[in-house]
Amino acid sequence: MNRLIILEKNIFFIKCICCIFFSFSFSYLLFYFFLKYCKNLYFSVVVKDKKLINHKKKKDIFAIGGIVIIISVLINFIFIVKKIYFKIFLIFFIFLGYGLIGLVDDFYKIMHHKKGISCTTKYILQSIVTAVFIFLFSTLEVEKYSIFFPFYKEIVVPKFLYLSLCYLIIIGSSNAVNLTDGLDGLAIFPIILTCLGFVVISILFENENFFSYKSQNLRDISFICFIVIGSGLAFLWFNSFPASIFMGDTGSLSLGSLIGVLSIFFKQEMFFFIMGIVFVIETISVILQVFFFKTVKKRIFKMSPIHHHYELSFYHESKIVTRFWILSIIGFFIAFFAALIKNYNEI
Repeated sequence: MNRLIILEKNIFFIKCICCIFFSFSFSYLLFYFFLKYCKNLYFSVVVKDKKLINHKKKKDIFAIGGIVIIISVLINFIFIVKKIYFKIFLIFFIFLGYGLIGLVDDFYKIMHHKKGISCTTKYILQSIVTAVFIFLFSTLEVEKYSIFFPFYKEIVVPKFLYLSLCYLIIIGSSNAVNLTDGLDGLAIFPIILTCLGFVVISILFENENFFSYKSQNLRDISFICFIVIGSGLAFLWFNSFPASIFMGDTGSLSLGSLIGVLSIFFKQEMFFFIMGIVFVIETISVILQVFFFKTVKKRIFKMSPIHHHYELSFYHESKIVTRFWILSIIGFFIAFFAALIKNYNEI
């Protein structure tokens, strides 16, 4: 039995390396092709606010790199993992559904030079996709619906409450990443780190069971994380300051919803809030800005999300991004430490 587990470990880690390597290579070539042959097509950024003077330099940058990420993730998963079953279908249903919403929004911005589809329309579309997912997800056989709180314990909750939380996580995560995606390299690094965190913490939670036959589904879902990491690194290669490509709403909504649904399948909903601390901060800054403006007619930030506040405070873009990356790394290690404590208490 031990030999079988060791063999499964070796196969798993070899596949992980393959996922990252092939996903990175394939994505790199796709990005290179898009930048070389599609640059003349008018798929560029629309500058939303005249206050952001530095953003005027970005108006000719290719703005729908998220399409490349989606293509890369799908093709690499099919060729490397070669398995499609109900849970995998649900994950890709959310991923592609939100990607399509983002693509429509991006094309509307590009073709009409406006803000894109309205917030209400976008929310309705997101709600429809998420509601279908939750209905299908609720048909899965589950022993219990529970949430594990870091540094505390696992709490069993009613099915309706858990499914409501799933709805909030998916919609909240997609829009949080969308808000964060405003500076070169700002959003993709926390996404990469979060995907890595899901797998690392899952291995800590499951111990040797992670490599048993019963956890095959969990390992297959882990490969999605590593494929996203590979594609994300290739995207970061071109998206780092000064960026030559942006993911657009196609990328931010699809990847945001993906990490949200992955947190549900990995049973790490609350850990996700810690690892995704940057997304939480960005979202809270927008909520506070809107709340204070609606109630007392004052803005507490020069502009929200908060990274724009720092831009208008004359911080260099690279410094802002680097500091947010540091926050992501801190969040990753706090979540990892919480998982270690849980693992220690169960020994």
